[in-house]
Amino acid sequence: MPRRVALFGGTFDPIHLGHLAAARAALDSGVVDEVIFVPAGQPPHKPQGARADAASRWLMTVLATLDEPAFRVARWEFDRPGKSYAVDTLRMARAELGDAELYWVIG
Repeated sequence: MPRRVALFGGTFDPIHLGHLAAARAALDSGVVDEVIFVPAGQPPHKPQGARADAASRWLMTVLATLDEPAFRVARWEFDRPGKSYAVDTLRMARAELGDAELYWVIG
């Protein structure tokens, strides 16, 4: 059976208990085996200067998820230039995760 992975994107500026609760609910549902948090690199719907820098948001997300082995944080949107669009993130996820079943956490 392929790995079942939920992708949870957002600016996470800052990441908070609501984000962690949504990810926990995805795990507790039994539908997914892990949750990958994907902090937005350059979200097209938010102005450039209105958020913490990418490195700070990534680090906040890493620190917030350290205690849960089924959570991890991807740098996919930070490591590519330009605006962050879901279709590009899915391509990067597919390239890294192979035949894993992919799900979205939305909330």
